[in-house]
Amino acid sequence: MGFNWNEAQGLFMQGKAAMWIDATGFAAPVEDKQKSRVVGKVGYGVPPAGPKGHGSVTFGTAMAIPKEAKHKEAAFFTMLWMTGRTMAGRMLQTGGGVPFRSAPLKDPAILSTLSIPKEWADCAAGCAPLSMSGLPVIVPVTEFRDTIGAALTNMLTGADPAAELKRATAEFQPVIDKSEA
Repeated sequence: MGFNWNEAQGLFMQGKAAMWIDATGFAAPVEDKQKSRVVGKVGYGVPPAGPKGHGSVTFGTAMAIPKEAKHKEAAFFTMLWMTGRTMAGRMLQTGGGVPFRSAPLKDPAILSTLSIPKEWADCAAGCAPLSMSGLPVIVPVTEFRDTIGAALTNMLTGADPAAELKRATAEFQPVIDKSEA
């Protein structure tokens, strides 16, 4: 049992969560009239500054060309196309995530054709200069999310938070120790 972004998103889209803090790339499903009960009722905002600074997490899709690839040049040109101005604009227009480039976030032609609220794009543009790494480097991240997610789920159903976090930490410790060895 876990409580990861997928479960959090589902709960939010059903209107059973008052707020949800996550990446801007999740706006498209939330604004989909066929899947969500909260369409048009969601606000988007830049996270406020805290006592130790002001930041907004950044996630992105990585691309690589394997050393053994037979068509390296074709792969390279495909990457250029995928990250180019046109595709970055399309990504933004559909709410598929924050584009690799900042220009689409300022382009009136693109912003006038968004399939999701402009407030979302404004939020993405405001978060860009505050960008920071979104996750610590945890190689066994799936196991971490499952372990902590189970603890969070148990807390939501009435379990003692201190006991759940202590149990989850003890359960995950051997996994992280093995990973770091």
